[in-house]
Amino acid sequence: MGVTHLQWFLKKNPECCWAVDIKQLAEGYRSETGKEPIILVDGTNCFYNLYDFSRGDWLLGGQLLPFRKTLEHFVSCFKDIGVELIFYFDSYITPQKIDAWKDRQKTRVKEQKDIFSSLREGVLPKDRLMPPLLGACGRFLLKYVLRCKVMLSLGECDEEMARYARDKDVFAILSQDTDFVIHEGARYYLAMRSLDLKTMTTLTYSRLGLAKTLSLKPEQLPLLATLMGNDIIPYDLVQPFHDIICLGRSFDISNRVKKLANFVKSQQKGRLLLENLPEISFLVFGHPFKTNDLKQSIMSYKSNTSDLPEDTKDWEVLRIARERHMSCDLPPILYPVMRGQPYELRVGIEDLGGDLEPAAKVYLALRQKIYGILFHDDPTGQSTVDEWCVEREELPDQPLKVDVVNVTGDLHPGLLDLWTQDTPEMNLLRWEIFSRTISPRLSAADLDKVPSRLVVPAAALVRPSLDIIVGGNARLLLRNSVVILSFSCGQSSLKYNKSFATLVDPPMDLEEWEVLAYISQAVLMGSMTVELLCEIHKVSIPDCRFVHVSSLIGRGVTTVQLLLAACGLPMEQRPWPTASHVLSQESHGSLQGKRKEERESHGRLIHIIQHPPSASHIPSTCSRPQYTQSSLHAFSHPTDPRQFPTTAIQWEHLA
Repeated sequence: MGVTHLQWFLKKNPECCWAVDIKQLAEGYRSETGKEPIILVDGTNCFYNLYDFSRGDWLLGGQLLPFRKTLEHFVSCFKDIGVELIFYFDSYITPQKIDAWKDRQKTRVKEQKDIFSSLREGVLPKDRLMPPLLGACGRFLLKYVLRCKVMLSLGECDEEMARYARDKDVFAILSQDTDFVIHEGARYYLAMRSLDLKTMTTLTYSRLGLAKTLSLKPEQLPLLATLMGNDIIPYDLVQPFHDIICLGRSFDISNRVKKLANFVKSQQKGRLLLENLPEISFLVFGHPFKTNDLKQSIMSYKSNTSDLPEDTKDWEVLRIARERHMSCDLPPILYPVMRGQPYELRVGIEDLGGDLEPAAKVYLALRQKIYGILFHDDPTGQSTVDEWCVEREELPDQPLKVDVVNVTGDLHPGLLDLWTQDTPEMNLLRWEIFSRTISPRLSAADLDKVPSRLVVPAAALVRPSLDIIVGGNARLLLRNSVVILSFSCGQSSLKYNKSFATLVDPPMDLEEWEVLAYISQAVLMGSMTVELLCEIHKVSIPDCRFVHVSSLIGRGVTTVQLLLAACGLPMEQRPWPTASHVLSQESHGSLQGKRKEERESHGRLIHIIQHPPSASHIPSTCSRPQYTQSSLHAFSHPTDPRQFPTTAIQWEHLA
């Protein structure tokens, strides 16, 4: 969020903001320092600004393959001018910013309500929310596909980026967060929103230019930013003080910033400033009770290595988790939860006022089991985890305390062994723990029949509870996942087997044909290319229920990714292109339009395999599993997947 109104002020003052040619700046840096230029990229901000929201597919979970193409182009543009990119992502809410986080979630809840109101009126919404699954898979795209260096923060992301940039004399930071103007960090702060990849130009905002314009010293800028309002001191708390120093005159940003600068100049500097904070609190807020918040805000811009959070538990596996976290080898929230921080789930694209349950509630039981794996041998005996989740339109005042649930029993060898031992026996054990956590009716043998790229999406359709499977036929869905592999090979002869459909209820109160819509688009993805997906024009206006379902499934995928990491990664973390919810929308609309009797008289599953593949061995290392191809009765699938859904998915009438 940054410093309130500061960007507007910077752009109005030529000493603070001007256009730059990144290639020329990089060449000057290389010539002056003899080092290769590195840009630290604010990853979350980068994703939001690069994603093409105009197509409308963000409502349905987004398109991963076209987004991969966008990221490839982005990285290559900088590589062509000799600039290395290091991507930074934040991981959890720090205690001092929880109030700002809650305010942001309230704003997003309002945006969310507006989104669904627009959909009910038959128009595409103006508000835009980044699909959570794109963020999760985007990190893995950067790391494993594009081979970029990706970092997860241990605390506040902007503070750690500024610290790294300052200590390493980094060339530039690329973001859209005015906090970087206040930090002493890289040589240049480059604006992500103004970036033109064709010309490799953008705007730069200058810390020294801001100080000079306001006749301040750079070390006085943290107090200025604090009094303007930021993530620690909300703007609405300082606005009355602004009115006082401006004598109640009409709102004028330039005038207010200059008046605040004059106030800052009248205050002490350095250590004397910190000693005088109670008096400043009284002048600004009318009482001294904001002294600690003022200090936290000022010191957040003066970060040093000692500010990094330390582990409080004497637990060897926590050290390993910390290292894997920092190098983005774990989902962002896993390590913070292990060291006692709350689990956090932000607002998704869900109709919180509708009849479907929110994702936070749907996958609560699975998260509890994941906690059971993580804290199996925790030396402190942690039995609960705090959770900040948005389940309804009104946000909770306090985090929810969630019980840790252990379902693995004696099967669990201890987290250190689970994460470090690289033997065939241990990897089989990882798969057994993973399958038992998903559902007591699953085994490693079931997962052995599933192509590796489909393990996560298939598991996301299973909703576990403590005693029964509330939703999702695990065996059914996993058997159908084999169909997806065979489809991509052009071989399959499939029929519906009614007996599989009676094991459990549909997942998340979904109709069976809604599950089919998800499965069918996964089938088609085996034949889709980036070019074909990009040829799909803007999505039609989807119904609210399907938008919510897409969000639920996306959250399910990220939760299962968390489970994989907790189990010691029995297979590689890869951003496999398993889903295209735009295609799923086509299937959803086609199936939804059929009369119930007609749907029931057709093959309600995409033809279950008559002869499933022979079992292959469970992979013995943490690499992608390999599967043998069985002899299947072949049928011709369309050579052009754009014919979907009329010919790409064959429906066989059953007598």
